Amino acid sequence: MRAMEPHMALDEYGRSCIRNIYFDTDNYRLIRHSIEKTTYKEKLRIRSYMQATEDSTVFVELKKKYKHVVYKRRISMAQSEAMAWVCKEKHCHADDTLDVTGGDIHITESYEGLEALDLNISGGDIWLCASDDGLNVSGGTDSSGTTGGRDGMFGKGMPSASNGSIHISGGSIYVTASGDGIDANGSIEITGGYTVVCGPTQGDTATLDYDTSAVISGGTFIGTGALGMAQSFSESGQGVIAVNVGGQSEGTQIGLTDSSGNEILAYTPELSFSVFIYSSPDIVKGESYTVLIGSDSGTVTAN
Repeated sequence: MRAMEPHMALDEYGRSCIRNIYFDTDNYRLIRHSIEKTTYKEKLRIRSYMQATEDSTVFVELKKKYKHVVYKRRISMAQSEAMAWVCKEKHCHADDTLDVTGGDIHITESYEGLEALDLNISGGDIWLCASDDGLNVSGGTDSSGTTGGRDGMFGKGMPSASNGSIHISGGSIYVTASGDGIDANGSIEITGGYTVVCGPTQGDTATLDYDTSAVISGGTFIGTGALGMAQSFSESGQGVIAVNVGGQSEGTQIGLTDSSGNEILAYTPELSFSVFIYSSPDIVKGESYTVLIGSDSGTVTAN
């Protein structure tokens, strides 16, 4: 390189950092073929040559190898378009532990968005839409709507044999779900981050669904959904507001102010809802707050 310096000028592509996201089937067919060194194998990946943002140009690449000859096809597009195209009708699944530490995860269609035995989210920008559960861990038999100590509205859970766990300590998470928003056959713990759950709208599903416990001690949580099987947090290190707001249509604005009239929250769910759950470091246990739902308002005390 030093010998070439008098004859070359470094342009914007002279130094790069190659970053890849590899995709596979639910039974890991692509990586198994690679390990087994079959006659034909292929890889599907998204590649960038920088730290990409939603608007950065990335490459969707299909790389094939047949009888020791490599073939590669790729197309360039914005990262947001690439993730939406590759992740359509897919999800992120792990048989054991799924750790999300950063990056952008946008899943436009899925059955269950992020799914594992244990799920840890410490960073990243996560946006997902699920026809069933948004975040799901299955530490035992999935028994949504039949166990978990649902003792009427805002049940608190009860001990069971389930041992899956969801731990959110950072990141920005937005979930739209037709099933449970966050479903743990075990426990849920939120210590940081910014989490929004929109849905479900009806049936034996809930914004939060857990078997043993749901604890929040940090971060912000905003949840709206159906009333029938609703659960709130079982324990908290900060104030929690959980209220039945009656049947509200999509697009109804939610407002929250403290006793001095200072605005804490202004939020508009994109799905209909009957339950509103909110917790953040701004909410103090035992203090009174005014909840505004459309043109109606009422005073509640934080738990």
